Amino acid sequence: MVKQSIMLVWLCVIELMVSNARADMTIVADGKPMAVVVIAEDATPVAKYAAEEFAYHIKKATGAKLPIVTETENAIPDEPPGRVYIGNCQAARKADIDIGKLPPEGTALKATDRALFIAGEDGNGDPLSMNTHAGTLWGVYEVLERLLKVRWLWPGELGVYVPKTKTVKIGEVEEMIEPWLFQRNLRPGLSLRYGNEKFAFTPDGRKRYAHAQQVFLRRHRMGRSKRMRYGHAFNAWWVKYGKEHPDWFQLLEDGKRGPARPGSRFSMCVSNPGFHKKIVELWKEQKAKNPDKWININCCENDIRGLCTCERCMSWDGPQPENIPKRFGPRVVSDRYARFWLAVQQLAAKDDSEATVVGYPYVNYYPAPSPGIKLNEHIILGLVPDRFFPRDPAEHKWIKQQWAGWAATGAKLFLRPNYFLQGYCMPHIFVHQFADEFQDAARQGMVATDFDSLTGQWSTQGPNLYALCRFHLYPQRSVDDLLDEYYSAFGPAGKYVKAYFDYWEKYMTDNRERHAQIAEERRANWVRYAKMVDAIFPTESFGPAEKLLADAAKAATGQPEFAARVEFLKKGLEHAKLCAEIGRMVNVKDADVSPVAVAKARKKLLTFRRETEKDCIANFNFCASVEARSWRVPPDLYTGEEVKSLCETVQPLEGKPQISIRGAHTFLILLKEGERLTMQVAGKQVGRYDSVIEWRVFGCTDKLLAKGPIEPKKEARVDVPADEDGAYVVSVRTGRNAALVTLLNDHAVLAGRKIRLISETCPLFFYVPEGVKEFTVTLESPAPGETARMRLFNPDGKEVAVGQTGKEKTYVARVKVPPGQSGKAWSVRTERADMGTLEDYSIDLGEMLPPYWAQAADRLVIPK
Repeated sequence: MVKQSIMLVWLCVIELMVSNARADMTIVADGKPMAVVVIAEDATPVAKYAAEEFAYHIKKATGAKLPIVTETENAIPDEPPGRVYIGNCQAARKADIDIGKLPPEGTALKATDRALFIAGEDGNGDPLSMNTHAGTLWGVYEVLERLLKVRWLWPGELGVYVPKTKTVKIGEVEEMIEPWLFQRNLRPGLSLRYGNEKFAFTPDGRKRYAHAQQVFLRRHRMGRSKRMRYGHAFNAWWVKYGKEHPDWFQLLEDGKRGPARPGSRFSMCVSNPGFHKKIVELWKEQKAKNPDKWININCCENDIRGLCTCERCMSWDGPQPENIPKRFGPRVVSDRYARFWLAVQQLAAKDDSEATVVGYPYVNYYPAPSPGIKLNEHIILGLVPDRFFPRDPAEHKWIKQQWAGWAATGAKLFLRPNYFLQGYCMPHIFVHQFADEFQDAARQGMVATDFDSLTGQWSTQGPNLYALCRFHLYPQRSVDDLLDEYYSAFGPAGKYVKAYFDYWEKYMTDNRERHAQIAEERRANWVRYAKMVDAIFPTESFGPAEKLLADAAKAATGQPEFAARVEFLKKGLEHAKLCAEIGRMVNVKDADVSPVAVAKARKKLLTFRRETEKDCIANFNFCASVEARSWRVPPDLYTGEEVKSLCETVQPLEGKPQISIRGAHTFLILLKEGERLTMQVAGKQVGRYDSVIEWRVFGCTDKLLAKGPIEPKKEARVDVPADEDGAYVVSVRTGRNAALVTLLNDHAVLAGRKIRLISETCPLFFYVPEGVKEFTVTLESPAPGETARMRLFNPDGKEVAVGQTGKEKTYVARVKVPPGQSGKAWSVRTERADMGTLEDYSIDLGEMLPPYWAQAADRLVIPK
């Protein structure tokens, strides 16, 4: 079936080329419109959108604006004479185009010397929705590619490449086309999985990017003819059925059924007939509720290895293979899961002969089953080849062999990989090896795809992503032919752009083993790629790439469209360099890097992302998610802005002015040349942790001046001379322990909008700038076990707010500033709450306030 569909598309192209030798229908002649676009009066949203897309691309190619009219009486002008009928209109039906005979998402194309018909099987939903059938839209894109050589490189206007022409004609043609895969899905990858919102898209930026990306995906015909229900199917079953039917769940080696620990993942006892019966019962209930819908049975395991050790499950396993990648062991249970899917399908088939089961061959049930295992076409399996690119050649060969093994069972297969998640925002190129696997799967009967996920690194991973999209349309095309399309969109710069990406692909392939070792040493994977980015992409790796892009920019001089695309790639490389530089600062343990330098680098990265947010160079949500899991960087530190002292002279400190911190903190001290930076630091052990407290002093230019360790329960005095006037920074990292810090200089503060404290600490003073009428201070703790009370005082020492954590984990003090009390220091004090223990808590200043805390009002520093 796959080969027939591929051949059909190819024959259509040949027919159109031959037809061009016969009568032509002219759409644009010498830059003038020679046709109108006609849609039905009751056209579907898909047909309306398809008409707009047709007219948009014709205008982009020729400058001619084609009118879009409806079939209503007198709406179609006599001139120009040509007609482009789009969608299921009266004229299409008169031309013997029967939409009802088309397959799902199918398209009929027909052209005479006066009219072009593009009509397809359409749904009534949003034309940009994956679930809306859009045969008419697919036909428009097919015609645009053939006639205009349109190429969609990446989301956004710059990514649309339409060679300029003055005349557009189409020869006589009559044909039907349909997608060769019933589902083509690239998940959009826009969820912010692990936080770090500040470095992600702004809400407006995300909305713009999401729309541009969805337009791009539909132009590449991403969609589906039918909807399958699949994904980890049994996650909620332990809560629902565990007490009554523990035998449905994994038996562990300790004799326990169900999750190994409360809340942990679990696999099922897939050989249990009662479990099979319940799955089918639930499926029947869904069918009864939705009699008009095709509903398959979801039998995908819970994102975990098959772990059941019961006698029946173990007996279902086949002989254990030798020399498989570690990821797919230690015990291979593929036979077990194949028998499970078949058992459920056959049980359901007693009720409905078309009953279809969907499953995932994954982790230790990904290797192909024993040769004797036979399934059937009513079992659809989404293979998860969970080995990322670039691969060792032997491993790559093994992955392809597993597809062949599953194909031999007689099941239908779809590709459901995770490997496009790899690479962060870096030029991690693997296009040729990926192409080899995808095309091999296509040749062996692939029926659908579902890629998790589209990370959207368009400016650094363009060849990967372009080939991914194009192979969904033309799996028989060579990868180099498809990449030539991509490079041609850079005009005279194309050969340098090709050399640029070839350089990165060779770099990734040649260094594959070294990169794998780095990942193992740093315990990093795709979601923690930024944790190893500095080692995979050292500074010297960027030099040859920058030279090639400079050559590309020179070649495109004077040709704005091509020059803009080269600039797009340059922005992507600049973004990658900024991220790698931060990695160099934060990934090396015990690195003597100023936290201010890190904060400055992050601020530079954030500024860059805001300035390029509209350019679609990268999916910043994905980048921010990877960084959140990779980098341990305290938020909102001092970033080098100019500050000044609030008061010229200060009074001596009273009492015990100790700030009790936990974690990583930054202190800022204003000094003049010849003065000495002095502070007292006492280590405080928390529980049995043996973390050493580490301190580092940095000068005005972020140069390390001094450093030292402090053992828990020990105390040290930091004393460092100032060699110039300015702001000095002290970094104190307590690990899992704590530290009592006393700042002894006149103008010294703890910097940071949110500070982590523990147990008792001295009163802390902060500044409320002139004109601020209202502000917030937030107390947070791991309540109800660890709690705290916070009291807030105005400049006169009067308490203006009090609250505590306990039933709630946070308390937000919202304070209105009376006239005459802004431009002054306020203070906060913490103490034991009515319940719980005073241990870990944090205090967070609202955005209206400068992020500085002092032991006394007169010692504060404020922005200049």
